[in-house]
Amino acid sequence: MLTVVEGLPAFIAYFALGAGLLAAFTFIYIRLTAHDEMALVRSGNVAAAIMLAGAVIGLALPIGAAIANTQLIVAAAIWSLIGCLVQLGAYGVSRLIIDDQPGRIERGEISTALLCGTISVAAGILNAACMTY
Repeated sequence: MLTVVEGLPAFIAYFALGAGLLAAFTFIYIRLTAHDEMALVRSGNVAAAIMLAGAVIGLALPIGAAIANTQLIVAAAIWSLIGCLVQLGAYGVSRLIIDDQPGRIERGEISTALLCGTISVAAGILNAACMTY
């Protein structure tokens, strides 16, 4: 039990870092995409929700890997930033391979959302795996 209590401050620090970075990176992602996911989700657009869910999972995976594989909180933050940049690249790839991706999401096309969400999650998995050094 003493080990748990001794580890609690580190848990709190890393959890706060992870949650804060996930919130910040999600905010950045939403701002950089070509459509307003939150407005679309609030209006009931399932495609936007699927795409955003994939992006959030894709962002959380490398943040979790960075936290699990680093000894210093600063290193975890830096690797998380690198992971976020990779995820923004994944969004860029989805824009390149899907014609009128923003319009398709705005129209609620589930097939486009599933592909975009899958690209984000796949990039997040690869991203996280590369952080196991």
